[in-house]
Amino acid sequence: MGLLGVYLPELALLVGLHQGGVHHLPAWDHTLSAVFHLLWLWPEAPLEARLAALFHDVGKPLTRRFDPEVGRFRFLGHAEVGAEIARASLFWLRFPKEVVERAAGLVRRHMDRLPEERKALRRFFLRRQDLLPDLVYLMAADRLATRGVEREAWEVLGRYEEVLKDPLPQRPLLSGEEVMALLGLQEGPEVGRALKALLEAQAEGRVGTKEEARAFLLYWRGGREAQASGTPDHPH
Repeated sequence: MGLLGVYLPELALLVGLHQGGVHHLPAWDHTLSAVFHLLWLWPEAPLEARLAALFHDVGKPLTRRFDPEVGRFRFLGHAEVGAEIARASLFWLRFPKEVVERAAGLVRRHMDRLPEERKALRRFFLRRQDLLPDLVYLMAADRLATRGVEREAWEVLGRYEEVLKDPLPQRPLLSGEEVMALLGLQEGPEVGRALKALLEAQAEGRVGTKEEARAFLLYWRGGREAQASGTPDHPH
């Protein structure tokens, strides 16, 4: 009926767009397959996740470049470009701001790769905690809509389930006021950096009590001071 070009002209550009590589389907067919697999994996997927699956490759027409070294087209930066296109398109369609921002955030992050090492993996999920579990299902659906990397979908889901066996921390063990008193800081960005570092240390399993949190932050401050002065924090 031609309605795609009327309401979602950004997505209409994906129709017939050849991809190559692991993509055996043109970009629009791959997009529909990703939406299908998202709902197959997660029937109760919220609106934001569904929109993200629909828009996840919308940046490809603008980033499509032929790479003679690999002999095929590549789409470097399409996730970042796609996030901005998705944001503009969804705002134009009058979706609520919180829906738009979450969908755009999912599009921006859908190409992220999971780290191999356990501590790095927990940091990865901690830093994207506001997009979970949507991001995990989107990454899995994207892989199931391709050929030859379907196994990665189950790896993504399995590693996420493994991380959840030891739930990620929701807040730092010390408050902002406690951090300021401990490190002699005034209210400002450095307090936020200290709290972020502490939360990541908790996620990694290096810190589990308030006493360990204080010791960690004192060590963390020493490292930052040494870095600022240009001297090694572990002299030989």
